[in-house]
Amino acid sequence: MPRLEAKQEGRGNGAKTRIVNCADIASSLHRKPSVLCKFFGIDRGCQSTWTEKEEACIVTGHHEQKVLQDRLIEGFVPKFVLCPNCGLPETAMKIRKDSVKYECASCGWSGQADPTHKLVKFIINDDEKDKKSSSGGKKEKKERKKASEEGAEGEEAPDEKKEKKEKKEKKREEGEQREEIEER
Repeated sequence: MPRLEAKQEGRGNGAKTRIVNCADIASSLHRKPSVLCKFFGIDRGCQSTWTEKEEACIVTGHHEQKVLQDRLIEGFVPKFVLCPNCGLPETAMKIRKDSVKYECASCGWSGQADPTHKLVKFIINDDEKDKKSSSGGKKEKKERKKASEEGAEGEEAPDEKKEKKEKKEKKREEGEQREEIEER
């Protein structure tokens, strides 16, 4: 696991701590960066946000890099990464409807995380959001595509309808004039 890098930004009410390498730490621990970021917020008793765009964890208030590193090693890793049976970081996190289950690839142990911990509740809610956004996104794309096809075929603006009617009338008149000329 890489060493945590924290930068303090702002002053007064705008004070915040940016954890620069949160994504790297989370990937080495085989957890989502948003979960790690939320842990710091819960542990330090403040708000925390994870932005996918910047890949940055922002925790409100100024926090020492050493304190955050210690809380990561003493708080997050033992509870949410290490296997309680063999002590190795070989656990895979699986989310069920209302529980978080861990399975150790090394010794075969399986068990549940503490359901009363706030982070467990966040993990469950975050997983539900991911499922809804991934399935909802597909449905929305289909609906947009269908609406655009219908818009191109059937539903048109009133001005476009008038133009089409005028063109049809002109073609009809031209066709009638050709028929008259051919008959002569």
